[in-house]
Amino acid sequence: DVHTIPARRGEPAHDHLDFRYVLQTQAPATIICSDESSALEWAPLDSLNNYDFDPALTRAMNKLRSTLAHE
Repeated sequence: DVHTIPARRGEPAHDHLDFRYVLQTQAPATIICSDESSALEWAPLDSLNNYDFDPALTRAMNKLRSTLAHE
């Protein structure tokens, strides 16, 4: 996802790139949350409508669903 970060305290406005990953596991109980993440969980794809994602992540989830529907 690419989005614009507004200018602030001596830093000009700039584009920011977020990488989003989708993973599949057979062992969801083995999840480990690193120091980089404040929250992490496995969720079935069918349950993602129950989450309140930001617009960029919502777009990513819709693309994933569309891709999987065409497989």
